[in-house]
Amino acid sequence: MKTFTYRGLNDPNIFYDENHLRFPANYRDKFSRLANSLLAAGDKTRAKQAIDKCFAVMPDKAIPYDYYVPQFIPALVAVGERQRATEIMDTMTGRAEQALAYYSTHNSAMFDQEYQTYLLSLNSVGRAAQQIGDEQRAAKALGLFQQYMRQ
Repeated sequence: MKTFTYRGLNDPNIFYDENHLRFPANYRDKFSRLANSLLAAGDKTRAKQAIDKCFAVMPDKAIPYDYYVPQFIPALVAVGERQRATEIMDTMTGRAEQALAYYSTHNSAMFDQEYQTYLLSLNSVGRAAQQIGDEQRAAKALGLFQQYMRQ
């Protein structure tokens, strides 16, 4: 966490195409695994440091939340960051709802990958919300998932 250079992943002025966004997605996955391992070992302090580092070097404004981010929701709540978890869930659900509404009015073959990615995100947010007992957010995300899954 202290020596790796993330080179510009926190800069919102740098454009990353879908191929280059896979690298930060993998980084987020590894940070999530680290945080969850630290929590399993009872080390909330270092788990919070790992989470904070992840979102500092790859903030949403530069690298938009991806399908790995919902893995952080239970960990955020475990380290006392329920408000941050709520903001992430609301942001991801809102983006997915807006994008899926748009994509569903166009030729599905043109946006199939994006459509599936947003469905995956909604499902992941819904499951994470269930894990932390936030039934309202779970119902919204999973309801949207079901609605757009049928289309």
